[in-house]
Amino acid sequence: SIYPNPVKEKVLVKILSSEIYKIQLMDLNGKVIFNSDLLNQTEINLSHLSKGVYFIRISNNNNFSVKKIIKY
Repeated sequence: SIYPNPVKEKVLVKILSSEIYKIQLMDLNGKVIFNSDLLNQTEINLSHLSKGVYFIRISNNNNFSVKKIIKY
């Protein structure tokens, strides 16, 4: 889950898995802004970014998911 969305400053990303995932925050051009490992949950600070649409990609060896977030 990704909360809150739309987001003003910080977004919390949670997964229901005991596996380690990779998490990436990307802009509309696909440029990676944030890159980290994800185990259970992580918080991403977006306060330094411009307002707009961004994507969060969560992946492991077998699966991936991309979610759109809106920064206001």
